[in-house]
Amino acid sequence: MPRFDLYEDGGILTRRFFISVNITDRFAVYEGAMLHPRGELELSPGYVWDFGSGAIDTPAVVLASLAHDALINLISAGKLPASLRKKVDKEYLRLLKLGGVPWYRRYWQYYAIRGYVRFIKPWA
Repeated sequence: MPRFDLYEDGGILTRRFFISVNITDRFAVYEGAMLHPRGELELSPGYVWDFGSGAIDTPAVVLASLAHDALINLISAGKLPASLRKKVDKEYLRLLKLGGVPWYRRYWQYYAIRGYVRFIKPWA
């Protein structure tokens, strides 16, 4: 779980950070985010993200949103296939659970993300 001293206001990492994710057998690099084939997401100091859009920014949500945003950026940049989008969204759900977020908040956030992809921005 990231401590709040790992980033500045506005979501800027202040030092290198690693998160284990269930996206394996892929290597991708883009603007401060690197996914290693063993499922380790490496983020460089200065990496910027917008926390959990529409969510209460608890430490668990901050961690999950950091991983999710980085993986989505890799997809958007064409470094990972778009077919991984749903798996990346499920990874967000898994990280929320690991962080102790109650089930109703986890699923509310997960379905908000899925609805965004399906109805608001289907090309994402």
